[in-house]
Amino acid sequence: MNSAKWLSLIITINVLMNLVLPQATLADDAPFADFDSYVEKMMKQSDTPAMAVAVVKDDKLVYAKGFGVCKLGEDKKCDEHTIFAIGSCSKAVTAAIIGMLVDEKKMQWDGHLTEYLKGFQLFDPYVTREVTIRDALCHRTGLPEMEMLWYASPLAPKEILERMRYQKPASSFRSKWQYNNGMYLAAGESAAAVSGKSWQELVKERIFVPLHMSESNTSITQLTGLTNVAMPHSKINNVVKSVPYRSIDPCAPAGAINSNVGDMSQWIRLLLSNGKFEGKQLISAESLKETHTPQMVTHVPGKFAQKYPEIAQGASYGLGWACNNYHGHEIAWHGGGIDGMRSYVCIVPDMHLGMVFLTNSDACGHSLSAGLSFRIIDSYMKQPLQDWCQRMLDAYNADQAEGKKKEAELAAKRVPNTHPSLAVEKYAGKYSDTEYGDINIAKKDGKLRIDYGPERQGTLEHWNYDTYQIVWDDPMIDKCLAGFQLNQNGEAALVEISDLAIFNRKK
Repeated sequence: MNSAKWLSLIITINVLMNLVLPQATLADDAPFADFDSYVEKMMKQSDTPAMAVAVVKDDKLVYAKGFGVCKLGEDKKCDEHTIFAIGSCSKAVTAAIIGMLVDEKKMQWDGHLTEYLKGFQLFDPYVTREVTIRDALCHRTGLPEMEMLWYASPLAPKEILERMRYQKPASSFRSKWQYNNGMYLAAGESAAAVSGKSWQELVKERIFVPLHMSESNTSITQLTGLTNVAMPHSKINNVVKSVPYRSIDPCAPAGAINSNVGDMSQWIRLLLSNGKFEGKQLISAESLKETHTPQMVTHVPGKFAQKYPEIAQGASYGLGWACNNYHGHEIAWHGGGIDGMRSYVCIVPDMHLGMVFLTNSDACGHSLSAGLSFRIIDSYMKQPLQDWCQRMLDAYNADQAEGKKKEAELAAKRVPNTHPSLAVEKYAGKYSDTEYGDINIAKKDGKLRIDYGPERQGTLEHWNYDTYQIVWDDPMIDKCLAGFQLNQNGEAALVEISDLAIFNRKK
């Protein structure tokens, strides 16, 4: 999984939606005419076992329904109460909680992170001194994704925060939008430090309880015993299969919430009512507006920007929300992606319209959900109806083809008929990196095995020379290359994993 890739793709797709398209069938007076049959058709076409949808208009839940089955091969039907992982749609919740603390004068959007999170450091002392809550929430710190630090990682949240100081920046401070889940962990832990309560407690007390989101939770450990839960599915070797839930507990403020469309509709009502719910102002209108006000221009791939320069403007990121315009209306939205699950929340504030889509498959990215959102928006705007889902599936498939092309290019660079410099066992040992910690490489059954905690273990298969390909036991983790380097004595001194980190051999 790569959250940054998913969000970058969906930003590109949303930008493309501003194109002037050929005339099509005008929207029916009833916004959901033929909607159910269209959903079922596109679910089948996109290999999606289950999907749940809710739509809020003018502070009322006007549509809520589940489609499909919770797990392939079983009969349990999906409905509006079925629980899914919402992934990075949790980020807007984290931002809202901070907004509440801003209202209480306990935090400031432009307050320095180190003011709230004592001892927090980044690689550059200047960035450490200057980085703010706003910087963390709009992904402009200069840090790359750092996925291995938290995804399928053995590290606890405190360890992740401590090790972030060793991550070299990928760009200069505040110069570029770069998705980073670790900074959301830092922001969430800052809120916890200020309030004296954990992020999980804050979510429950400030969001779940007042919004009556009684079926939502903040960890997959809380799914145990629940009966109405959608199982994740992923396409592995071109076959859609059920896969285990992935724990996001190490980086919870970035994406650990599990919910259903019934509960999420309450969250949308809060968003569309300027922070008020059932007569109580939970967050000020000003703080809420700040979260979906553009803060940082996001990257639009060059080929689209060159072809459509007029619509490549305006794609931006707020605080836990992506932002763009559609037919003169401001839209705030966010996708969530974790193993076998995709979520999508979209609001059009001036239309008092909001939607949530939850699916239990990553086989088509966010194409189905985003496409359906614009079908609904078009219906309410009385715009020509377009086959958005098909357009998005085509874009997604093109992106996947591009990825396969890059894999083929990498494979073409592999030098055949080479041999490692050393016997297999000579590469075995414990290797360490200041950021990622220790990995253990050992010989087993004639092959090298790598161990980086219980969720990240795999086999090293010879690639060429002293480079091996790591094939992780968990098929959800992408393969990567591990290149060994020898010292002057001909001993394996270090291993570099896919330009990610250099692990030095421990004595």
